[in-house]
Amino acid sequence: AELAINKTLNKSNNDILRKVIEEKKAEFNVTENIPLKTIKSRVDRNKANPSTHKLECKHPGTATPLELAEQYVLEVVLQMQKIRQPMTKIEVIELMKDSIKGTVHEEMFRQFKASRAVDALDLEQVGDGWWRRFLKRHKSKLSTSRGERFSATRADWTRYETIKDMYDGIYPQMVEAGVAVKLDTPIFTDMEGNEVDEDDPKRFGRKQEYKITHPELIFFADETGCNTSQKKDGHVGGRKYVCARGSRPQQLASTTDHSFTVLPFTSATGEAVCCVVIFQCANEDELKATWATGIDVFVDPVKEKNNVIPFENNSGKGKYYPFGPSCEFNGITIPCFHFSSPSGGITGTILAKILTKFDALGIAPRDNGVVPFLLVDGHQSRLDPVFLKYINDETHKWKNVLEFPMRLEMPRKIEPENVMPLLNRTFHIGFNNKQANLKAVADRGWAPLNYKLLDHPDLMQSSVALDEGSSATVVTTSTTASSNLELNIHEGSSGACLGTILSHYSRSRQFDESQKKKRARKDCILTNLKNAKRFSSGALVSNNVYSLDNPDMLAAFDARTREKAAEVASKLSRAKEKLNRNREGVAALRNQFGHEKDHLFRDCTMEQCGAYLQYKKRPGRKDGAMPKSLEDRRKRCVEWIGRTSPSQSFDDDEENNSADEDDDDADMVVNEDEAASALFNMSNATVNASPDPEAEDENAVAAM
Repeated sequence: AELAINKTLNKSNNDILRKVIEEKKAEFNVTENIPLKTIKSRVDRNKANPSTHKLECKHPGTATPLELAEQYVLEVVLQMQKIRQPMTKIEVIELMKDSIKGTVHEEMFRQFKASRAVDALDLEQVGDGWWRRFLKRHKSKLSTSRGERFSATRADWTRYETIKDMYDGIYPQMVEAGVAVKLDTPIFTDMEGNEVDEDDPKRFGRKQEYKITHPELIFFADETGCNTSQKKDGHVGGRKYVCARGSRPQQLASTTDHSFTVLPFTSATGEAVCCVVIFQCANEDELKATWATGIDVFVDPVKEKNNVIPFENNSGKGKYYPFGPSCEFNGITIPCFHFSSPSGGITGTILAKILTKFDALGIAPRDNGVVPFLLVDGHQSRLDPVFLKYINDETHKWKNVLEFPMRLEMPRKIEPENVMPLLNRTFHIGFNNKQANLKAVADRGWAPLNYKLLDHPDLMQSSVALDEGSSATVVTTSTTASSNLELNIHEGSSGACLGTILSHYSRSRQFDESQKKKRARKDCILTNLKNAKRFSSGALVSNNVYSLDNPDMLAAFDARTREKAAEVASKLSRAKEKLNRNREGVAALRNQFGHEKDHLFRDCTMEQCGAYLQYKKRPGRKDGAMPKSLEDRRKRCVEWIGRTSPSQSFDDDEENNSADEDDDDADMVVNEDEAASALFNMSNATVNASPDPEAEDENAVAAM
């Protein structure tokens, strides 16, 4: 009984000690593990002298003679990582070598090693031994890890000032759409949007000036590109497999190269709204019905006597033809939509069709002037004329704003028919997790509207650097410290690293100043967008434009569309003039010598052969350059006699068929305004022709 009591007391004491350790680790921001036996052994060690109560080691070890130099190297290494140019082990060792070269620290280090009977050849080397101890001494701040590539362009945009501008630009658009209101008195809230005090530990994000009133009308969408081929999947997730010693575990994998895109729509309520799948297909007529219905290879189909699989008895959730995952939102069942594009990616026309289906289903009612709000990234498809025309039509208006410029593991063998069954097993797990969705939205500052991204450590660092008005606070501190420590900072790796850091902050400052100048010229948005090299989301954000119904943006887009149409019209006119010249040349050739099948160009000149070759030439560069000599031109002309003419032909068997076309072409006049408006007319017809979701499923069944 006494033994049991002692065990119970020890367990209770251990629980209390663990709690104390965790509290102190949190208080002092310590991440390393502190074993219970470490604390107990040091307490026991001091029991002989209870008045001291010291937990430090009796002898923590001899201090390195490079302790002060290491502080400088540590700051440089951390700063290089902040500007996304992390250093390798070899580079850090070289940095230390160059920093102490020719200084008192180098001599102290040599004497330190000599006193420990180190090989004379290694006396002046800072090597692997120093590197291991350097990492150990600074393990609370340093660690080693595999690197990842980060786009230099994205690095320019993921900055404190640009993220803040994004929030300041988008939050008022929510108010304009009627899905949020501006508060008279800013407040703090928790993650669920409940008001709390500033000192409340549940406070989440910054002080909020806006409050969401219609989360059910705020939608988010972000596409994910996928491919059925597993050839380049590599070592996914670090998973290991059991195999015979000396062999490699090889897996069966699909090499069918078929691209497709999964586009999930979610709401600020945390619910999944819709799953959209876009297959790679030249046109929708070639889209196989089994791609849309899917074939679940894990389900045995119900067959008739003649071994036929009837569609009616095998379609639906959990059956052989399961279709894609459907969603329940606002009391409405929304089926999985499927589309196709030549690349398997998203297009403006597809986006317009999706919103058309949403409006047909009535998932976003426009009561009391409230407009549904759609937040998407800055993909170029958002600036497609078809999409812009649809969302700005007052009969079904959508408030669409651009966010700044959210992997799918496949089974062993996958075909396009397997995509839908796969999504049925994964979509709701990944995108219909309400609690996870609400956390993701809150973490990004979209519900509640708490500017949360501005608290990200990387953005906070750039904010501090900007506020202090220096190129790099750490560099200034480091260079000052290095001067006091008599370190070599002007040559070798040390000078190169400092130069890189200063160059980065100089470029960052220039970028920030450029963005500020653009924001200051708000009255010049129309001119800026008209003169931009490329009409993209980057150009819009640079001019503080986030909403796709901005009047200046639409005016600039219309002007650029007409300018592009004029270029197309001019190009068509030049092509027609060239065609007419070639036609006239071939007609003159036949009037003089008869049909080419008879004379075989024996008496034709260089110019006459050239006119014929231009007439028969196909688009592109596969035909090669024009032959230089007369004999080579005649030879190629004979080779191309049987080639189908790429335009109106003079051949006897085609003259009657093309006579009406020739007359029409002769009178053709390209009008710039008609060419510009044609883009919008065609897009409107495309959107209006979009079938409703139920009709699509019926068509798929009929096709089977």
